[in-house]
Amino acid sequence: ARRSTIEERNITTVLLWRARSLRNTPNPWPPVAQTATQLAQSRATIARMNNIVSFLRDTKSIGELSELVVAFALSRAGYLVSKPFGENTRYDLVIDNGAKLSRVQVKTGRLRNGAILFNTYSSHSHRRGVACRPYTNEIEFFGVYCPELRSVYLIPIEHTTKLSGTIRVNETKNRQHSHVRWAQPYLIDIVEIPEVVVGSTSLNGVTEPSPPVPS
Repeated sequence: ARRSTIEERNITTVLLWRARSLRNTPNPWPPVAQTATQLAQSRATIARMNNIVSFLRDTKSIGELSELVVAFALSRAGYLVSKPFGENTRYDLVIDNGAKLSRVQVKTGRLRNGAILFNTYSSHSHRRGVACRPYTNEIEFFGVYCPELRSVYLIPIEHTTKLSGTIRVNETKNRQHSHVRWAQPYLIDIVEIPEVVVGSTSLNGVTEPSPPVPS
């Protein structure tokens, strides 16, 4: 367990260092809406990180990985990204576009039937059941990472409902276009991240140690 904790911290350090190093790249203020071909070029910039392994065991770990990926993508897009101190804030990140600060809540999107779905509320359990609390008037954007597409989106809260958000990647079966919120205008980056492994690898019933994280 101690080894895994050290490796996860090393992964965090590498990702944040890389995000800071790319902050001064040429054309730091590209428009939000870009083509997938242009954004796919970003994969080459972090190809050296492909041998890093992330150990995800629960929803908290998955959320932390999404937060790192979204912060990385926003930094590449030219935003100055800050992390609030403590865990009692209703937002995960603060972004600065040079003119104003905005609060961002990170969510992990799920690809279902050609659309990316994500929750727009927080939940906690108590004696009477589960309580859901929306983010109304508490954030300006949702930063959504979709692991299946390795894509990151920045979506204004007013473009979602109080309980869920949906952006469509592919056309519907009936080719309906009205009242469809397409994913492309919100696309920030396509991020190539390391293969995700849950726990240690196992071969023929023998658990092997985790591969070392490059220094």
